[in-house]
Amino acid sequence: MKLIKALPLIPLFLLLCACGIAAPEPTPTPTPTPAPESSPMMIYGAGVTPAVSTPDDAAVEDWKRAYADYLPEHTSSISPRRFVLIYLDDDDIPEIADIGDCEAEGSRILNYSDGAVHETQLYRLSFSYIPRGNLLLNNEGNMGHYIASVYSIVDGQMTVIAGGTRDQTSEQAEFDENGNIKYNYTWSGAPVSAEEYEAELASVFDASLAVYSYDLYNYVLGDNGFYYDGLYTAEEIVEQLGDM
Repeated sequence: MKLIKALPLIPLFLLLCACGIAAPEPTPTPTPTPAPESSPMMIYGAGVTPAVSTPDDAAVEDWKRAYADYLPEHTSSISPRRFVLIYLDDDDIPEIADIGDCEAEGSRILNYSDGAVHETQLYRLSFSYIPRGNLLLNNEGNMGHYIASVYSIVDGQMTVIAGGTRDQTSEQAEFDENGNIKYNYTWSGAPVSAEEYEAELASVFDASLAVYSYDLYNYVLGDNGFYYDGLYTAEEIVEQLGDM
C-alpha cells in the first residue's frame, strides 16, 4: 500500500498515448456561406431583346395603379359593364379589352408598358386572340367592306403585323354559281385570290387556338340597357387587379 501511494499521478493524455488512443482534435468552426443574391427575372416581349430585371413589388404596383387611374376616366354611363382582363402576350401583366357601346364605337385594347397605359382602337366590336400567343385578329366589316388586321405587342405597342381586305365586287352584291357573294381580295396591299387570302391569314393566325373575349350572343338586359355577359365595370376590374 505504501508503494502505490508513492507513485506520482500520471497525466491523462500520457495514458491515452500509451494505450494508442489519439486525443480528439478540436472541431473546426464552419465558414458561413454568404446568402445568394436575388436571381434576376428575364422579361420577354414581342420583338424586344430579352432584358434583365429584378422582381420589384413597386413595379407590380405601378401597372396596377396605372390601370386603376385610367379606367374610371374612360368608362361609360350608358354601358358601364364593358371591361374584361385578357392575357395577350406571355408576361404577367394582363391587357384589358374595352368593349364599346355599339359597333360604331368599336372595341379598344389597353396595354401597359413604359410606365403608361396605351389604348389601341379596333375596327368595330368583334375580335379574337390567342391567349399568351401575342396575336389578336380584328376581322370585321360593314356595307360590303371587310378588313382582317393581325395585331401583336411589339416594343410595348399594339402593332399590325399582317392584314388584308375583302370588298364586294360592286355596290349591289354579285353572286357566283354557288350563291356566294363575290369579293375582291388584297393581302398586304396586293391583289390575291380568295384561296390565297385565306391561306395568308391562316399562316399568321391559327384560328383553332383563338378565343373571343366575350360571347357575342350572350347578353344581359340591365338598368342602363343591355351588356354582354362576362364583362365588368371599371371598379370590378380594379378589384380583380388588386387581388393579383
